[in-house]
Amino acid sequence: MTYEDISMGIFAPTIRYHDGIYYEISTNMTTHENFICTASGPAGAWSDPHVLKNVDGIDPSLFYDEDGKVFYWDWRRIWQ
Repeated sequence: MTYEDISMGIFAPTIRYHDGIYYEISTNMTTHENFICTASGPAGAWSDPHVLKNVDGIDPSLFYDEDGKVFYWDWRRIWQ
């Protein structure tokens, strides 16, 4: 990240584990984008951020349903 001001940077990071992969999903308040990184272990090495396009909410998280569906949700909606 670059150009962080006061109250900017990474907000509300969430780590989820599913099928042997760790997922970190968060909001970059400097760029107003949500992104996901992955790793095989919580200590890393973590992947480069993958920006989620067309998603404008904050405080994202992931939910893995028993039927294999993955849901993204933020403070105001749920996406499949």
